[in-house]
Amino acid sequence: MPTGIGYRALREGAGLVDLGLHGEVRARGADAPSLLDRLLTNSIALLSPGRTCRAALLTPRGKFLALMQVLALEDHLLLRVAGGVERARATAERLGRYVFLDDAAFEDASGGPCCVGLHGPRAREVLAAVLASPPPPGVPGPGEVLRSSAAGVPCTVVAVRDLGEEGFELGAEASRMDALRSALGAHPAVRPVDVAAWETARIEAGTPWPGAELDEEVILNEAGLLDAVSFQKGCYVGQEVVARIHTYGEPPHALVGLVLEGEAPAAPGTALRHDGRRVGRVTSSTLSPALGSPIAMAYVARAHKAPGTWLEAGPGATGPSTRVRVCRLPFPSPTASRP
Repeated sequence: MPTGIGYRALREGAGLVDLGLHGEVRARGADAPSLLDRLLTNSIALLSPGRTCRAALLTPRGKFLALMQVLALEDHLLLRVAGGVERARATAERLGRYVFLDDAAFEDASGGPCCVGLHGPRAREVLAAVLASPPPPGVPGPGEVLRSSAAGVPCTVVAVRDLGEEGFELGAEASRMDALRSALGAHPAVRPVDVAAWETARIEAGTPWPGAELDEEVILNEAGLLDAVSFQKGCYVGQEVVARIHTYGEPPHALVGLVLEGEAPAAPGTALRHDGRRVGRVTSSTLSPALGSPIAMAYVARAHKAPGTWLEAGPGATGPSTRVRVCRLPFPSPTASRP
């Protein structure tokens, strides 16, 4: 099964993901942390400078509007919004509606692509070579923001694992991104990652993404992103639904992996059936080099989410269908067999 240079870089070297996948919102003002604490799912007011967490903005019914990484910097909060610049602009506008007498302001800080990803088993080696102050082993770790520079460009570095390997997101002012890209791309271990390779690695890692797994029809609990939630803090928009499901039951659907029979991926939106009855839908699908077969991510009714459950993917009883097997996310890591 062909893999491509970008995919091999993600699994064997260091892949540079420069696809405009994020936009940024700058939150300023003395009341911005407390206001965001009342709006977002995670605990923002307790973030000290140099710390970061994942959080979501929900509807009052607990459904997704935006997923973001919140970075606490010295003089402001930076919201790195998944899904690109337009989603960041919409998020800034929506957050601004909640400002009344608060000393808080939310501005779209993107001005174009403002973040690149560096993923793969050699990503940390590349950071050590490119950054002005090479990070100590293990830094940045989960929840940490590293401030450094590359080729004279000030940047923030956050550890992520969205693609199943150790990875980092490096952010800088949009006007300085070309220099940052060049500095990273000049390292011999680095290769560019195209959309197809990124999508394959994302699905293998079981990472939900806006526009695919995350939209206004999905309750946060269904997507399994509970690391973006604080269950200790007070109220936020959508909190009642999220907390009730977490405490007293299960969400109506669950995000699962599927391994497909045959050789072709399933189109997003493909219906999943059990005994002829619709029980879910495919959200993303790809040919997996790691597993050597087509795989998919999908939402299925909770009664059918158990690993090993067999379903039918396709248009129905009168049309062609494909047998699929439910499995846990993430899919088996390609690093599991690496010496």
